[in-house]
Amino acid sequence: MKVFYSSSTNAFYLDLLGVVPTDAVEISTDEHLALLAAPKQGKCIHFDEVLGKPVAVDPPAPPAPTYDEQRRAAILEKWPLPAQLEALTEAAESPQRPEKLTALLADIQGIKELYPKPEQVTEPATEPEASAGA
Repeated sequence: MKVFYSSSTNAFYLDLLGVVPTDAVEISTDEHLALLAAPKQGKCIHFDEVLGKPVAVDPPAPPAPTYDEQRRAAILEKWPLPAQLEALTEAAESPQRPEKLTALLADIQGIKELYPKPEQVTEPATEPEASAGA
């Protein structure tokens, strides 16, 4: 029994069990077993073009949090949703006692200052070239 790996499907195939994709490469049983164990070790299976076979690699680093994610996390850390709801409810039920809502809004404003909205990048305006004969 031969074991194959296809990079286009990111899957293993046994020659005895049907059609093997044309891009599949044969791997040893030991390689197959090691690759099957890789996810349990926090690894990903990646086809290495240089080696011409699949290898276990560390997964890519997660992307950096976006502006919105950073701001949302900071607000939720300071004011979890139940506390936000309590502040809003108290202010709605007793408009003369908006202390919690005022504190919530002040904290949100402070967080906005810590995480300013990124400026949109705009291309500088180009001026038309003056004609040489003028």
